[in-house]
Amino acid sequence: MRGFTDEAVVLKKVDFGEADRLLTLYTKNHGKIRALAKGVRRPTSRKGGHLDLLTQARIQFHHGRNFYLATEAKTTNSFLSLKREIKVISKAYYLCEIVDSLCPEEQSMPFVFDLLTSTLSEFHLSSSQKVWTFEFQILKHLGFITEEKRRKRLRSYIEEIIERELKTPSFYYSLLKLG
Repeated sequence: MRGFTDEAVVLKKVDFGEADRLLTLYTKNHGKIRALAKGVRRPTSRKGGHLDLLTQARIQFHHGRNFYLATEAKTTNSFLSLKREIKVISKAYYLCEIVDSLCPEEQSMPFVFDLLTSTLSEFHLSSSQKVWTFEFQILKHLGFITEEKRRKRLRSYIEEIIERELKTPSFYYSLLKLG
């Protein structure tokens, strides 16, 4: 079984089976991929913390029947500075949702990986401005921005492109009402 190792950011995770987890990752050299992390939900798992949401890790992948298999992982950046405040975390999840929604699977776009990791690294500094800049840069890089669209609210434009409403903003606004 041939495999590869790549840097990846965990965009989404879904429990799968009794102890496994299905991950959506954005990798530097292979783009967005889905990988199965076997046994990661067990208390004795050594990979569990390395494959958490909003974590950048160096991951070894092998080709499985339906998904890639994440066999080894080592955290390279846990983005701890943005995980201290729930409002900042929800904005970071929003960026991950945008990447997951706009980027096709297994299409290498190192610019998107670099944009995501650099934005998450600097996110604790004026996160609202970082969100707009991220939205604009990813839309521009993927070829969606025109002069006419440049003046629109970017979130509503992204929702037009993906033909559905993004989930994270409504979660964020419900948090504001509670706080």
